Amino acid sequence: MTSVKSIHPYESVIQTIYDRVKAYDGDLNFATNEVDDTLFTIRVLLLKN
Repeated sequence: MTSVKSIHPYESVIQTIYDRVKAYDGDLNFATNEVDDTLFTIRVLLLKN
């Protein structure tokens, strides 16, 4: 199998994070402002045994 370079290099990283967050029933949100800054918010419920 040959690796293919993505046009968007962070796409696979974001997909991996999204998959992990969803696996734990979490939420991943993002917001972009007018200055092109992006804020990612990850919420995952942590339970202590």
